[in-house]
Amino acid sequence: MVCTSGLQIYYLSSSSLDGTDAVCESLGWNRLPGYDPALRAWKYLNAIAEEGSVHDEDFPFEELGDEDYCASLPFAALFSCFKAKGLKVTCLFCYCSEGDNIPEAFGMAEATC
Repeated sequence: MVCTSGLQIYYLSSSSLDGTDAVCESLGWNRLPGYDPALRAWKYLNAIAEEGSVHDEDFPFEELGDEDYCASLPFAALFSCFKAKGLKVTCLFCYCSEGDNIPEAFGMAEATC
């Protein structure tokens, strides 16, 4: 959905394994395109969240690819931990350029009301 401010809102939810949420979809938001729980970076985060730690050798950090980008962002660790603990969490995203992002912040706030 393009809200009245013209922003494209994306989301990621722990409501289902694939990150989708019926409520978010009904609002016209799109699921974050970079989320695939079958990808190695997301599996690694999930293993850390569920087990508490994993051997660094299990994940070759020097071989990160484009598919690992979203899982490398700070929100991903929090999302994975909350999801592993059984908490329902939904992250909202809006892509914007550098500079004054106050209009985008207000646009996201407006989209959630």
